[in-house]
Amino acid sequence: EPFQVDTFKDLIVVMPHQIGLGGTWGTQKQRWQQLDEVMLTGNTLLKAVYEQAKTKYSMEDGSRLKLYMTGHSQGGTSSVMYHYAYQGSQEIIDRYDLKVSVASSGHYSSEVWASAVLTDYTAYAADANMIASVSSSLLPVSKKVQNVLLYHLLYTYKTSSGAYQEDIEY
Repeated sequence: EPFQVDTFKDLIVVMPHQIGLGGTWGTQKQRWQQLDEVMLTGNTLLKAVYEQAKTKYSMEDGSRLKLYMTGHSQGGTSSVMYHYAYQGSQEIIDRYDLKVSVASSGHYSSEVWASAVLTDYTAYAADANMIASVSSSLLPVSKKVQNVLLYHLLYTYKTSSGAYQEDIEY
């Protein structure tokens, strides 16, 4: 099955919004392309996640978490930039085992967006756009990433349009 609850039993999903933009994004809109800014933001984020994981999940000292990075559109650039930053930070390497970095472009067609994000797996795997864009062996994980994208969009909408649920751990 392409989507099982057990798939995510040992997974921590961290979805930063506009990583690398910093406090001056209004005047310096391209900071996400600057290695130092992306490295600072990424290292700070991953250190905080690691410390919380140690506390919440009673991880042993010296444990390494698997790190899978993906970014969409501008976030794709941040993912590639942080991949390089990761390689230069022994402290982060000691905490995280980078498995893969994936950058993707955006859905610039409403038809592709709908078939990628708003369909179940059966329709997704049979869609001509997906068949033309994604290797058949990667369709299951590709759909999972599209589900994460949808959840992130819903979360962003929900938190920017009104009160969010206090009992949900985002």
